[in-house]
Amino acid sequence: MTDLRKHPLPIVVKGNQSFGGAGTWVLTSEEDRENFIDDLMTGGLLRKLLSYITASNEHLNLGKVVIQEVVHDPVRDVGLNFFVKADGTSEFLAASEQMIDRVSSAWIGSTIDYSEQDKWRKDLEPRMNQIGSWLHEHAYVGPAGADILETKSGERLIVDLNVRTTGSLCLSLLSKHFTSRGLNAASSFSITVEQDRDQFIDTWRDKFKEGRFIIVAWYHEASLGQSYANVVIGAEDQAA
Repeated sequence: MTDLRKHPLPIVVKGNQSFGGAGTWVLTSEEDRENFIDDLMTGGLLRKLLSYITASNEHLNLGKVVIQEVVHDPVRDVGLNFFVKADGTSEFLAASEQMIDRVSSAWIGSTIDYSEQDKWRKDLEPRMNQIGSWLHEHAYVGPAGADILETKSGERLIVDLNVRTTGSLCLSLLSKHFTSRGLNAASSFSITVEQDRDQFIDTWRDKFKEGRFIIVAWYHEASLGQSYANVVIGAEDQAA
């Protein structure tokens, strides 16, 4: 708590469970700081964090928060996906551009250019191997992701590690599906529609037949008449 009160602003505070911007707070003023501390201490946030701790997971430090400095005016937000293998080496899967809601700072999707992947592999491989070796030292094997911000000076800063299956992993796994159809770009994002799955497919039937549209996940809430889904759309290039 002392670090939280004294750290120069602006800062980013992250809880131990976060996704797509949820569980992350950007504090730019003393008012933001005091509101967050109040929520942490009296609003139930700290109690919720501590409730996750058990004898079997205490070593994971689930009750802690991470404090990071803000990266000002990044020119690019890259999502790196790779796989940490049992022998400690890492396999590059893909790099995509992340789409961020500038109002809420939430991640809303990713876009990928398949023709640029060899370049990204060469550029990011040293950093990927560094992360992969560290994860392997901590006995991790499996898919992983890293959020990398590129500054105007060309510096690339790792601002988040997603040691799990990421939201953009599907883009790398669908590369052959799209490129074999002459589609060298794709985008993955969430949607909310007032249709069920069959109605949505019928609306975009031609796109599905062409292999341009893919449903990754779908949930229909019948009581609201709404569906929540994650879809991937392919195109000839980024401009399309």
